[in-house]
Amino acid sequence: MDDSKFHRNNLDRASSPYLRQHADNPVWWQEWRPEVLRYAEERGKPLFVSIGYATCHWCHVMASEVFSDPAAAAALNESFVSIKVDRQERPDIDLFAMDFLVRNYGQGGWPLNIFLVSAAKPFAAATYLPLESTRGRPGFTDYLGQVLEFHRERGAMVPVHELPRLSTTSETGPGSHAPQASAAFRSPGRWSVLEDPVIALHLEAYRGAFDKEWGGFGTSPKFPPHSSLLFLLHAAAAAEPSERAAFRLIIEPTLDAMRSGGLHDHLQGGFFRYSTDRGWIIPHFEKMLYDQSQLLWIYALAARLFDRSDYAETTRGVLRCLRESFSEKGFFIAGLDADTDHHEGATYLWSMERIRAVAGPEETARLRELFDLSEGGNFEGMNHLVLKRRFPGGAGAGAGAGAGAGAGEPALSEATRELLLADRRSRSQPARDGLVVTAWNALAGISLIQAWRLLGDRQALEEAVLLFDRLLEFHYIGGVLSHSSFDGTRNETSYLEDAAALLLFATFLHEEDRSRLDILAELEALVLSFRTADGWLESRNGDFLAIPASGFDSPQPSGSSLAEAALSRAGLVVSGSFRPHLPGDPLLGDFRSWSWLHASGLLPSVGAPETLPWDSLPIASIQYPAAVAGICRRGRCEPYREPREPYHKPYRA
Repeated sequence: MDDSKFHRNNLDRASSPYLRQHADNPVWWQEWRPEVLRYAEERGKPLFVSIGYATCHWCHVMASEVFSDPAAAAALNESFVSIKVDRQERPDIDLFAMDFLVRNYGQGGWPLNIFLVSAAKPFAAATYLPLESTRGRPGFTDYLGQVLEFHRERGAMVPVHELPRLSTTSETGPGSHAPQASAAFRSPGRWSVLEDPVIALHLEAYRGAFDKEWGGFGTSPKFPPHSSLLFLLHAAAAAEPSERAAFRLIIEPTLDAMRSGGLHDHLQGGFFRYSTDRGWIIPHFEKMLYDQSQLLWIYALAARLFDRSDYAETTRGVLRCLRESFSEKGFFIAGLDADTDHHEGATYLWSMERIRAVAGPEETARLRELFDLSEGGNFEGMNHLVLKRRFPGGAGAGAGAGAGAGAGEPALSEATRELLLADRRSRSQPARDGLVVTAWNALAGISLIQAWRLLGDRQALEEAVLLFDRLLEFHYIGGVLSHSSFDGTRNETSYLEDAAALLLFATFLHEEDRSRLDILAELEALVLSFRTADGWLESRNGDFLAIPASGFDSPQPSGSSLAEAALSRAGLVVSGSFRPHLPGDPLLGDFRSWSWLHASGLLPSVGAPETLPWDSLPIASIQYPAAVAGICRRGRCEPYREPREPYHKPYRA
């Protein structure tokens, strides 16, 4: 094989925006291709595979410090075959590498740098490494020396790394220790949701992990617990109003903390990726599509369920963020960078001098009443906007402590918000990751439908319909579903998460007009093609291993949980038939547990000749065709009767 083909950086031909960021490095980067793997094997060189994504802050730092350094590049070029991977294009390779990293080193992150004897035989891994050794952290070139020594002495003994398999619904698997049958199928009649053994198990786990002072789970860094909140909200919807306090004690302090702290963009709307501290004050300034999508759904449902107008306003802010910053040619892009001009968060930060210049003295005084502002700032000498009154009633103060929050409190006027936002827009902006990921767009579409059903935003429903049609037109061609696209070029690798998320999206749209039976059947067959006798497969790509699907639902739902949810919902919306499946483990597989609530009959299922208005149905209902209108919940069915007043009325801006 001709060496000259590989003795250059070949990323200038890549379709991935992340890979293109590394096209000028002196490292001889290659894409993951069969001929590259064969070349490494023929030359007896270990593989150095560096995995990241376009908006990753520490990926940028390592690219600048290490991969742009001539000496580090020379060391890599001499002894390794170096491959760059975009984790958003190749989640199978990322999942494999992350499993090895976490199992052997205890924690993960990006950039994910892994060394392999061959494609399936990793032997060392690390996240960010500085160029030079500092304070106990090895420098990159020193680490390369250790890796090469290990490869020379023990490379021949490195085994194949195997991922654990997640079983299908008919077998034991995650959640199998939990009671499988809901009380809804065992004892029709009046009983408390809190008595259900699965819900009780989840609540016990949540209470143990809940941060009573600051909301959320754990310490720091602190991520929005999307799937856990979805499960809790739907479990609360299944409960009687008098039973909801147990759920609200966890949900509302968490939602209040996230929306009032620095995780929330108080000017445009939307949310950053995670908080670097326990108190949700300073975020990592990336904005990711999957966060906006899931938090849109969560805040819309919480606004309706708990009658919180402030949550409805937060939802409208997320919609504004999606429409202004993520929408592109009928799709939604993957994310916005944390950095602006190589400085993290620079676009979003304020000096007091700049605030006074933009807002004027009187409005600045009002802003200081509302936000925690100071001359010294709260992040590198600058101010990131964080509300002074962080928690209505205080975290953990009690169910309903924040109900109706907003009335009588200082509020950011629309005129001032627009002034500040206009100034912010005049600055340099974060880079945009223009990758269009099928699964993430499907989740966004589902959340747009929630904005319609729960808050009455008809534009959101129209956007969801157009998005679904665009995904079918450009990502589903000839029976092949593309994982992603960039600048019109499709990445035709195949993943369970994309097929399952698109099927789940289709089930929600089918409830609106009942016109999608054919595509439901096609997508259901596509999802089932990823299931084997040994369990779900995440991928079926010829240039890599067939990766077993994960069941970990963070920060977005896993492919296996999406598959169980989509198949279960497809049966319900087409014929009202239940397809029970196991719940997930609390805090790990909560999206699967969310689906289990519907599959177990705890939430309302409504059959009728035509789709009924959503405001005439209990929250979180599911609709299917039936000759006579009826509603079933908790093992009881009765004729549907139109309520005298709507169950809920849309919040208006």
